[in-house]
Amino acid sequence: MKKDIHPEYHLVDVKMTDGTVVQMKTTWGKEGDTLSLEIDPSSHPA
Repeated sequence: MKKDIHPEYHLVDVKMTDGTVVQMKTTWGKEGDTLSLEIDPSSHPA
């Protein structure tokens, strides 16, 4: 594999609509950022 072509993969906090927070690995944001969801599996109507 080629080196230095993949984005950084790190942990962020994901805040669900009910207020619970889980840690997930992602390329979004930077280490320690918080992603607040407007819709999640527990609140989606479908």
